[in-house]
Amino acid sequence: METRGIEVKKMVKQPSENSFLYRYVTIDKLFDTLIHGRFPLTRLNLFEDKLEGITKNHLLVNLVSDKLGEMVAPWFGEVANIATININPQNRNSLRRQRIDFQNNNFANCWFVSDHESIAMWQLYSRPDSIAIKIPYKSLIEQIDLNKFQLSGYNHLNLRYGAVDYFKFDDVESLTDLMIQENHQGFVKDKSFSHENEFRIMLSIKNQDNKKAEKKDIILDEQIENYNKNRDVKIIYLTFDNFRDMPFELIFHPLSNNWHQSNVKDIIQKYDLTFQVNESSLKRILH
Repeated sequence: METRGIEVKKMVKQPSENSFLYRYVTIDKLFDTLIHGRFPLTRLNLFEDKLEGITKNHLLVNLVSDKLGEMVAPWFGEVANIATININPQNRNSLRRQRIDFQNNNFANCWFVSDHESIAMWQLYSRPDSIAIKIPYKSLIEQIDLNKFQLSGYNHLNLRYGAVDYFKFDDVESLTDLMIQENHQGFVKDKSFSHENEFRIMLSIKNQDNKKAEKKDIILDEQIENYNKNRDVKIIYLTFDNFRDMPFELIFHPLSNNWHQSNVKDIIQKYDLTFQVNESSLKRILH
């Protein structure tokens, strides 16, 4: 574990002070959290959104270039029907490579911001045996601000946290609004993801050397494969020093059964945890 002295930055956009954070997780991820007192930060290139970490400049260059391409296409006649007219490809390629590097070296842990449960979140990110982990926003960030946490892995640069901002990536006016915002790379997503209403904790690490070791005749292939696998860090864990004392609440899926609920309560008791465990307030709606 390594963390002491790491720079922690609070982004400008934050949830309201009285907000709650929800993390909808499957049962295996819940047990990992309860047993180890930790939360995973996942490498950005493993997320569904392939534009994670895109910059303001990249968005604007893409949009303007595409618009210009549409404008000049008629000048090329039939050629435009059989070949793509690329505007500013060198700059766009460079910006894309920078985004890929950013995704390889940044990891995020994501929460849903709300003052109530969400049927959409249950349906998108869980199964009937899943759980929602709930905590007051200010209780979580208090531990981060006090540096009361540890991180697995190494070469950590800084930790940032804040609410994600949503913009229409294909709209010039929306991107103009984005250009005047703070530099919040990694905290900007397309408007189509706004249903996530996301708060995230994001860790930046030093640039990883992603070059894989090559197979040699004097070394077993599986040894090389294991070496490369161990170097390919996909998840870094954030462990809270005061995890047991934090006011977490566990909420059962609206369709969970008694057997599942009993197993979760047994784990809570076995590890001497005092978190509240409650039925879903949406149970009467979905049952």
